[in-house]
Amino acid sequence: MQDICRKYQIAYSTVERIFYSVAYEKAKDHQTVIQEIQDGQDIPLSLDEIAVRKRP
Repeated sequence: MQDICRKYQIAYSTVERIFYSVAYEKAKDHQTVIQEIQDGQDIPLSLDEIAVRKRP
């Protein structure tokens, strides 16, 4: 956080407040997903495709 404060010339308390507000929102989203899984609801997933060279 100190690097961000120096780079953007923002008060440490401001950066800390932003960090914890974003962390709180992410935690709520994560908890919602966990609850949906426990309730047996379908959860959309995305997969990355990886090209693998096939051997003959």
